[in-house]
Amino acid sequence: MKSQSSLSILQIAGSEAETYLQNLLTADIRTVADGHWTNAAFCSPQGKVQAMLRIARIEKNYFVLIPETLSESIAKRWKLFSLNRPVQLIPRSELEASAVGGTERSAALENNHLSFGGINGFTAADNIAARFAQILPATQDQFLPQMLGLEENGGLSYAKGCYIGQEIIARAHSRAPVRRHLQLLQSETAQNSPLAAGDTLYAEEQAAANIIESYIENDRLIALAVVQDRYADSLLSDAQGNRYYCL
Repeated sequence: MKSQSSLSILQIAGSEAETYLQNLLTADIRTVADGHWTNAAFCSPQGKVQAMLRIARIEKNYFVLIPETLSESIAKRWKLFSLNRPVQLIPRSELEASAVGGTERSAALENNHLSFGGINGFTAADNIAARFAQILPATQDQFLPQMLGLEENGGLSYAKGCYIGQEIIARAHSRAPVRRHLQLLQSETAQNSPLAAGDTLYAEEQAAANIIESYIENDRLIALAVVQDRYADSLLSDAQGNRYYCL
């Protein structure tokens, strides 16, 4: 079991908790069974992702896993949508998220541990292995959900109805497909430090990609990045001249 202290947990309770989240997020919350979880995104009215989330349902309560660096600002915005509704937003600082592996997206709450099955952890390496594009302050409000692989990760529904940003996100699906997608990158040569979220990579002297998250393994940098489709087969370089390629 692996835990991660850099994540916050926000409980959504009340008789309209499901409807409340259904109207906020990209995922179809109605399909999340008790004891399970889903990926989801919270977007701006312009369809840009503000946070990537994992949301567990325990009985009639929902527990939202979110980076600490985003939790306060996201909770503040969400409270505006809960006014005059039977919904409570409760920070659960005493809880700790734990990953238990396996293949089933199960969820359980026991002894102050909120466990998530189907993932191996919450580090950068774990997120990248799961193709989970963790959004941080440096990468907020830049990408549509389709650019972050949310269709493939089961966190984006085109059939659920209205939510914040839905019209633009649906248009990108049906009328104007996106031309940037999530890619797994590796450095061409040895490196000893990761790139920061939001760093830009270049191809043909043009901005070609943006780093989502990265880590070092066996002296090579491994990263998730949003890459322009036309540069997916090109060598990319950072500001220091280090080079990277898509796997």
